[in-house]
Amino acid sequence: HYLTRDDAPVQDIMMCIGMNSKVDDPNRMRMQGSEFYMKTEEEMRALFPYCPEACDNTVEIADKCNVELEWGKIILPRYPLLDEGETHESQFRRECEEGLAKRYGDDWREQTIGGVNVSERFEYEYKVICEKGFAAYFLIVAEYVRWAKQNGIGVGPG
Repeated sequence: HYLTRDDAPVQDIMMCIGMNSKVDDPNRMRMQGSEFYMKTEEEMRALFPYCPEACDNTVEIADKCNVELEWGKIILPRYPLLDEGETHESQFRRECEEGLAKRYGDDWREQTIGGVNVSERFEYEYKVICEKGFAAYFLIVAEYVRWAKQNGIGVGPG
């Protein structure tokens, strides 16, 4: 939950903020103790003296890992079910337009809701999503939501 033992009080305050509670509230949710941090190899070996092979195996796996993260770069999956001749952006547009027609009727481009033209709002949001590179992500989410609905699995607003 946190990097070092010394970070426990900060984690406690962050939980209070997240739960909209006060530090002095005796009934608030809290983590008991300060042991939820990344322990050193020595600390782990001391905790599990009866199972040294677990620590040995963990160290072996860690030694085999060589990962360099590119901070500041978002790596998103590609949508594997593109229709023939479609790009992520063109299929996303087509599916959005089909959804808009279903919700607002075939004349959705002329519809105004709350003083906002549906077509203008769609173009704005479509542009933002595509410029940020999220069209494939939206297609992926739409696919598993569609599958869940078709299989009687409830999906909520979040």
